[in-house]
Amino acid sequence: MKLDRDELIHYLKTAMNLELDTVGDDESLFSSNLLDSFHMVELIQFIETKCEIRMTANDITMDNLDTVGSILSFSAARSNTSAASQ
Repeated sequence: MKLDRDELIHYLKTAMNLELDTVGDDESLFSSNLLDSFHMVELIQFIETKCEIRMTANDITMDNLDTVGSILSFSAARSNTSAASQ
């Protein structure tokens, strides 16, 4: 299942109490300290549940998780890979 931008933004706003009205898709979430490592665990669980995927240690990188845009790109790519293997 694909994660869309509105769902991700809603999750970040509600579950993580993040004010995203001024945060663009390319603004850092973790390296700017808007979110911390505890949030990362929750975000990974959300992505896995929503996209019906299992993330590996190699998937958990700033390249994949540090911005709204990178999260959406990663989840779309993994969702497509997961659907193709079924």
